[in-house]
Amino acid sequence: MEKIVLNGLNIYKFASKFIDANSYVLCVNQEALVIDPNESIELDNFLGQFSPQKVLILLTHEHIDHVLGAARIFKKYKTELICQKNCAEFVADARKNQPSLMAVALEYKDERNGTHFAQEFYDLTADIFPFELTASRVFDEEFFLDWHGLSLFCKRCEGHSQGSCCIILNYKLVFTGDSLIYNTPVITRFPGGSKKDYLLKTKPFLDVLPDSMYVLAGHGRCCSMKEIRRVEF
Repeated sequence: MEKIVLNGLNIYKFASKFIDANSYVLCVNQEALVIDPNESIELDNFLGQFSPQKVLILLTHEHIDHVLGAARIFKKYKTELICQKNCAEFVADARKNQPSLMAVALEYKDERNGTHFAQEFYDLTADIFPFELTASRVFDEEFFLDWHGLSLFCKRCEGHSQGSCCIILNYKLVFTGDSLIYNTPVITRFPGGSKKDYLLKTKPFLDVLPDSMYVLAGHGRCCSMKEIRRVEF
């Protein structure tokens, strides 16, 4: 776990040991806001110690490495899920919430490095699959939310997937999922991805975000937009 202090907020970052996917948690008044819950024992233990009366989950997109932890949270806590419409339709279908893509990647990693991540992943998630998630609220292009005095703005950002979005918090921070990652090209080749949509719709939105805005991405390190522009733009 990494504690990030920004603009007076304590944001807890949890990176999956399996595929380096980042989850972010904010806690206010016995409630938790979780963005992109991955399957992490550390995240699960953190929520268990905090014992939230309610959990709000926001998803930046529908891929399994950013969704899997939501299934466990739904089992344990009173939970509300908000996401983009295409993302909601995807995660509501148990046939699409499959471990196969992660399993293939982990098996390749194990073969190359002599590790046993694939079996550990199977053991850890055996009680989760199959699962389906029902969103409480969905949006098409934009969504505004006030959560305990914090301003959240969700903006659809197509390209990496059909249901991708970015989430701006207090106009100071942005959770970009896999739509913007430090020193990493955006992947648009997965099913539902589109390089054309990314260049025409999402990149113009990201281009106008201020240099001072802090980026909390779905993978890798957190940094300012200015730092990312040195590499990406």
